[in-house]
Amino acid sequence: LRATMIFTVTVSSAALGLIFFCLGRFKWTRYVSYVPTSIMEAFLSCVGYKVFKYALKFCKYDPKQFIPAACIGVPLYFMKAMHIGNPAVVIPLMLLLPLGVFYFYIFVVSGSDLDYARKDKLMFPAMENIEFWKIWLDSLGKVDKINISAWTTTLAD
Repeated sequence: LRATMIFTVTVSSAALGLIFFCLGRFKWTRYVSYVPTSIMEAFLSCVGYKVFKYALKFCKYDPKQFIPAACIGVPLYFMKAMHIGNPAVVIPLMLLLPLGVFYFYIFVVSGSDLDYARKDKLMFPAMENIEFWKIWLDSLGKVDKINISAWTTTLAD
């Protein structure tokens, strides 16, 4: 898994770097001005739809997980879109205040700890802490550990 992940990050970073190099070197960015705004808005709407769709899928359509996120995300979107408040204050406040409320609920209201939150599936399971270089030592240069079939299933259709 680690080797596959390192390979994926390397290939995608190289591809993105090549794309940006070509865009700048051959001055292809000037053609963006010829794309109608309705096409660009449709593309961005599609991206937003897919983010929304996979967010629902990720939380397995559990309202307990999705509704709090929607209660934060929707007002934050409209506050930014309608230029309500200073974005340098509003965005960090809308991101940090719910975290504070969550931890206040876990520690003070319910009198529990993070293990309770993990057991109740309010947080991800605890992850094993390993040295950061172990990932590189386990996978760098070990092509046989790369799961190419897993990597190809993540490619776009």
